Amino acid sequence: MTKNKIFLDCGANLGQAFDEFSQSYPLAEYDYWLFEPNPACYKVLLDKHLGTPKVSVIWAAVHNQTGWANLSYRTEYDVGASIITGHNSGFAQIETNSSVLVPTIDLDTVVSVLYSRNYEIYLKLDIESSEYDILEKMIESNNLSKIHTLWCEFHSQYMNDETKFLFQYREMNILSHIQKVNLNFHLWR
Repeated sequence: MTKNKIFLDCGANLGQAFDEFSQSYPLAEYDYWLFEPNPACYKVLLDKHLGTPKVSVIWAAVHNQTGWANLSYRTEYDVGASIITGHNSGFAQIETNSSVLVPTIDLDTVVSVLYSRNYEIYLKLDIESSEYDILEKMIESNNLSKIHTLWCEFHSQYMNDETKFLFQYREMNILSHIQKVNLNFHLWR
């Protein structure tokens, strides 16, 4: 049985990754779900892709649970907006100017449902420090092994020393598991 192919672009921002990935993973063969919690970025994505077949733009932060969270950001189109306290703590001199309540979606559940519906899942995570909680939950549930290919940017390098070491330790454990299950993995920039 042929699998459907889906590309989950989590932290889609203004669509830069979609523009790049859709060249190698064409819309003729892949569905795209673009997740973006920043309302200003979401509006740009919606304006660009509303009505585009096989592209869904979803206003939500992917997380390890479904609900609501405060998204903090410095400027309207901030690429570093995050629902995680301590994100970008290495840049503490830059104060957060705004926050907005945004919906969160449990990515582990999304992957589980898509896999049960015969999807081959391609996943890009650039989600401003939420990747740690999500990937740890997916390891625990064994849903990480259901991903065909994963691109992920880890954000520990943007944290202060106190927070950084804890997140680097978590990152090391996640990468060790990725290697153990032989997941096709690429660091995202």
